[in-house]
Amino acid sequence: MTKSQIINELEGKPNSAKETVHVAQERLKYLLTSSPGIIYSCKPSGDYGATFISENIKKQLGYEAREFLQDSRFWVDRIHPEDVPRVLSELLRLFEQDYHTHEYRFVHKDGTYR
Repeated sequence: MTKSQIINELEGKPNSAKETVHVAQERLKYLLTSSPGIIYSCKPSGDYGATFISENIKKQLGYEAREFLQDSRFWVDRIHPEDVPRVLSELLRLFEQDYHTHEYRFVHKDGTYR
C-alpha cells in the first residue's frame, strides 16, 4: 500500500471494523518502515532480549530483524565494548521515567561502528 493510498483510505469512511483494522495496520507498517529511527521493544529484565524490532533495521545497520529476535544477546553483543557498562546501567532509568534516550556506538554488519 502506498502513502497516497493510505491517506485516501484514512480520509474515506471505513466500511467495517475489519477494514478499519487493516487501514490502521497498513499505516503503522508504513510508519515503521519509512522512519529513519529504529523502533524496538525488549524484555524488562534479565537479558533484555528484543521482543520486537522494526524492519528498517536492515537499512540502518545491515541486520535482519529476525537476527535480533532469535538471539537475546544479539543487541548487547554489538554495542561498542566501552559503551556496554553505561548503556546497561542507564536502562534502569527507563523504569523510573517511563522513557529513556541514550546514544552509543553500535557495530554495523559491515564491521564499522555507527
